[in-house]
Amino acid sequence: MKANKLKKGRVISQDNKNVLHRNILSQSPFSHSVSTLYKITNGDIRSGKKLEHIKIL
Repeated sequence: MKANKLKKGRVISQDNKNVLHRNILSQSPFSHSVSTLYKITNGDIRSGKKLEHIKIL
């Protein structure tokens, strides 16, 4: 799934765990030649642990 299609509140299966997208932060630079940064905060549904992922596109 592409990072720009992620939605807050969606439950996905990742590494045999069900995780919930809690927050998605997108940062675009002013220059068009530089990539967009996505910071995704997930939560494991069973344990409640917070997981953060950073994707650069």
